Amino acid sequence: MAKEAPHIGHLIHEAVLAELASKFPNRLPALHTSGEDLHVLIGQQQVIAYLQRMHDECNALSTPLL
Repeated sequence: MAKEAPHIGHLIHEAVLAELASKFPNRLPALHTSGEDLHVLIGQQQVIAYLQRMHDECNALSTPLL
């Protein structure tokens, strides 16, 4: 029987999320930002938000209920 792959949230360390947030801060772009650059910035934030959600879901599932 094949082993189930680990949930991606188990593979994401908080330090990595902090580094991504530091390197790619979620802030409004400059007024002169091109449409292409704007798409890249949006994509960066979507990836960071996805990884954060996966990490949070995994931690919520592994946290014991009191």
